[in-house]
Amino acid sequence: MTTSDYSFDRRLTSFFNSSRELLGDQFDHLLDGLRISSRGELSELPVTELLRVLNALNVTLDSVMTGSVDLETMRRQLKHREAFPERFGAKYPYSSRFTGFYMLDYVSRCFGDKTAQLLRQRLQLRQEHFADLSHKNNILLPLEIATYVHDYFGPDYVRDMGRNSIVHYRKGPQGRELAAMSDVSSMLERFFIDFAPTTVEKNYDWSLQRVEHDSVLLQGRPKGEVNEEFGGRLVRNRSLELLRSGFFTDLPTLISGHRGSCAQLKGLSRGDGVDLYRISFTKVSAAPSMIH
Repeated sequence: MTTSDYSFDRRLTSFFNSSRELLGDQFDHLLDGLRISSRGELSELPVTELLRVLNALNVTLDSVMTGSVDLETMRRQLKHREAFPERFGAKYPYSSRFTGFYMLDYVSRCFGDKTAQLLRQRLQLRQEHFADLSHKNNILLPLEIATYVHDYFGPDYVRDMGRNSIVHYRKGPQGRELAAMSDVSSMLERFFIDFAPTTVEKNYDWSLQRVEHDSVLLQGRPKGEVNEEFGGRLVRNRSLELLRSGFFTDLPTLISGHRGSCAQLKGLSRGDGVDLYRISFTKVSAAPSMIH
């Protein structure tokens, strides 16, 4: 047996021992329901049976290996299937569940339903958690989804995921109201002054530093309580900055006949202490009509 084999077995054994200790008879009932013997070391189960157990617990093998399974969430979900992971909801639930929905929708459409399901299970989430998008969660949920896409598929996909959110946003009442405006500068002012602080991005304080006929300069930093609770992870992580860059890129396209671009000038991940973006926009020239 190699050292890595030993480590694999040891971590599995430790996870199952902790699960049995926490869940007690409930764990044995789960195994009985799966028709898996509770005798012997569960780490020695064939891979197919091992995965059946992990799927029933709504956790992934890589989460077990990295020690990132939230055992308390696992316990609560065995009692109530729709129990929401506490780390995503206990403190400062300022984010709309819509954000996680559109991000997972992107993963599903871009990489397949199985990848989206694996990601949900990795985060101990279920589809039912997105049945009502009026529910809230904290900034860790979009952060962890964006980080997964960044680490496994690359930064361009995170930015594209942000752009994809505009497809959903334009269908809602705010998107339709903004789309009815005629001037992009005024539309962006309306968005960042009236909509972003109350519904779209309550985790950050945003301010328009400059508004011009073809661009706006936008500055943002986490709210005090958000920074105090999650600031360390936000500073170390580039993925949410890329996600916002994508969203800001296509925000001007809410008004028909326009395209946008976004340049990030400063960022928390760069040690600047603030995020600074320039959102530029131009009118798209109409294609010449054919004369018959």
